[in-house]
Amino acid sequence: MRRTPLALLAAGLACAQPAPDAGMPAAPDSAAVAAGVQATIDRYEAADLAGDVATAAGLYTEDATVAFYGAPTTAGRANIAAMLNQMTAIARITETDIGIDGLNPISNERATAGGRVVEVTDSAGYLRRGFYRWAGAFQKGADSTWRITYLIGFPDSVVAVSTP
Repeated sequence: MRRTPLALLAAGLACAQPAPDAGMPAAPDSAAVAAGVQATIDRYEAADLAGDVATAAGLYTEDATVAFYGAPTTAGRANIAAMLNQMTAIARITETDIGIDGLNPISNERATAGGRVVEVTDSAGYLRRGFYRWAGAFQKGADSTWRITYLIGFPDSVVAVSTP
């Protein structure tokens, strides 16, 4: 049987190809990643309501970056804690709802997500309802705790800020 050069090349390539999963990382466990990120959001929400800056700041990695609309971009957990202290001194959060609208598990240790925040703040007896969007990057640490590595927050362009 005579083989053409093209047939020999095709046969050689077929033999040289790795198995479909060889060398490829396993797909992330989307449910576990989602649960970890949601747990971080839930702890953040509870810390916000309690005015517990130390707990909220502890949900960021040491080298995290935060970019909240109207505030300077802040890097590093200690600086983020200082910024959160300033924000808490200005207005106390009385209600909050932080939702995840989309989650992208990159691996079992990294993910990105985005969503919305509705919060009511009280500043010297003045209540203000705010509607915001957020996007962030999350990382699972050696202690199996998911933390925020990057967070951006900005007013929702569709819903106006209102006073109740």
